[in-house]
Amino acid sequence: MYEMCRLVVLLIVKNSCGGLPFCTVFLLISTALSFTSCRKSLEADTTHKSQIKDSLVISSFPVLDQYIYDEEFLPIASMNWVPLQETENSFHSQIDKMIIFEKSIIIFNQKEMKLMNFDLLTGDYKFSYGQIGKGPFEYSRIVDFDVSYKHGKVYVYDDGSNMINVFSVRGEGIRTIPVPAKFKFRKVMIEGNRLIGITSAGGQFLKDEVVILEMDTFKFIHSGIKNKYLRPELNNIFSSNHDVKLHRCNDGIYITEYLNDTVYKIENDAIYPAMIVDFGTLKPDKKYLFDKTALPDQIGKTTLGIEKFIKIDDYLMVSYYKFMPYPMVMKYTAVLNKGNGLNYQFAGAFHPGDYVVKPIQYGFGSTFVAEMSNLHAEFEVMKSNCYRPEATCSSQDSLFIDKVDEYLNNNPQYFNPSILVYTLKN
Repeated sequence: MYEMCRLVVLLIVKNSCGGLPFCTVFLLISTALSFTSCRKSLEADTTHKSQIKDSLVISSFPVLDQYIYDEEFLPIASMNWVPLQETENSFHSQIDKMIIFEKSIIIFNQKEMKLMNFDLLTGDYKFSYGQIGKGPFEYSRIVDFDVSYKHGKVYVYDDGSNMINVFSVRGEGIRTIPVPAKFKFRKVMIEGNRLIGITSAGGQFLKDEVVILEMDTFKFIHSGIKNKYLRPELNNIFSSNHDVKLHRCNDGIYITEYLNDTVYKIENDAIYPAMIVDFGTLKPDKKYLFDKTALPDQIGKTTLGIEKFIKIDDYLMVSYYKFMPYPMVMKYTAVLNKGNGLNYQFAGAFHPGDYVVKPIQYGFGSTFVAEMSNLHAEFEVMKSNCYRPEATCSSQDSLFIDKVDEYLNNNPQYFNPSILVYTLKN
């Protein structure tokens, strides 16, 4: 977390963006008082704001376009485009979750019930973890998986049988752990000998969305997160699902929640509020969703909370959706640079230095990953943006376009998503 105490930062940024002047930015960041530890179950409302360590005012961050900016905005050492190989066992239409471990990237497609291991450098398909069936290490309905970095094992939660199948990273089945019937999960994360689970309907701790359990014995340790922001008039639009999310960062596990501006962190087997994220508002007004004449400031207030919460080195990256007049939606990524104070947000993509950066889906260590879900369509957009007369393309852009062009000429029916793997400079 950032060690700040009512710090006022006056940031004046003057930058040439491919010939376009970047406006002067005055950024005010204020932090709240340090929090007092408590071990009781926490309600997800504003009564705990006095305990919050940090405040992130995304609504004050300037929105960058797709022109080329100075490298200091995000100093990228390398970008590797990785097409995920298509085989009979590795066809998939979308990536619901990805985790990098050693030299592999593990891809989960929940709709098609596939959990696949690909080579991180080449994208070659290696193997899958189990398959649909009723035999050993087979499953009926995977809802989530996680990797224990400490033990080098892959944990796959099967909601159908209410079991956790444990595999080696190489794909060998190790053991099966039955989950007590009183627990049902929508998401799971393994941290040491702890299981952090987001409960689903029918679970004993339904009033608390998140439970911390001892692995193997499922001994109850702690629970927390109650949703106070349900809006019945919006449930038919957004669903009544609280949509609690778990995020593994370099310094621990964080929790975010639908229509809640508080970010929580698990510390010492308990859940504490860690940060307030200010989007302007997280309580969307129904009229803005259907009013096609809504003003930009009204549209900008219609957000539902954090999708991705990623901490890499000196950077905090937060992705979220802005709802335009219904049914349009745009995904934004906000970047807080603790090192030099260049804080900003972008939609779709932006261009620091030589590399184009797409919306970020995963990050750990000094690596972060973006997804290209429809390569053919995105490739045409890249060419159009790069080769128009007023555009400024870097040498890396040209190399990237040539590489994708050659691949699609050799694989015209390519369907799988591909990924962009970035590493930051030290």
